[in-house]
Amino acid sequence: MIFLDTNVFVIDLRYPEDRSFRDNRRFLDLFTYFARRFHVSVVPGCDWDSRLPSPTVRQVLERMEKKMSLKDAETALAVEERASNLEAFVTWNAKHFVKKLSIPALTPSQWMAVGRKR
Repeated sequence: MIFLDTNVFVIDLRYPEDRSFRDNRRFLDLFTYFARRFHVSVVPGCDWDSRLPSPTVRQVLERMEKKMSLKDAETALAVEERASNLEAFVTWNAKHFVKKLSIPALTPSQWMAVGRKR
């Protein structure tokens, strides 16, 4: 299982002129099958009883001390919360997370090149 960042979907929906759009589209085409086959989960869930991740201020600040923005720190903590079940975190901002997670941070292009071979 992988953890997908929102920016993968945003590029597809809003930015067809983005230089990453073509690779992004290929990546999503690949995962259309996986979503149906493996019943991808949305985090947090989509119902009214879903809980947002609630890291402590200390956890967020510890991540920010490692040169992470607030949102990247929050995202990293959400990823780490599920890391034991994940192969990778896929985001177009992978460089923000390299060596800051216990799992690989890859762009969709990198995942298609290396991740599929696992």
